[in-house]
Amino acid sequence: MNHKSLATRWNTGRQYTNKGQSIEAVQVNEQVYFYDRSRMITGKFETTVRVGTERELQELVMHMYDNVGYESCSISECEEALRNG
Repeated sequence: MNHKSLATRWNTGRQYTNKGQSIEAVQVNEQVYFYDRSRMITGKFETTVRVGTERELQELVMHMYDNVGYESCSISECEEALRNG
């Protein structure tokens, strides 16, 4: 059974749209999924880091996103992980 350790939603403030950049992320065990809703980019990556706060998860996701340390996943796979953990 999956255990949702932490989920978060935030706006990076980057000006990809007139409303900024909206991202959602969830860590499920060692897998992190994220969905950049503003740019329609989804991704996932494995990590042994167990984040304890939403801010830590946001920082981890942005680091991996900015350094292309993730693989693409389908929108449906990502949305399912965000919904169900």
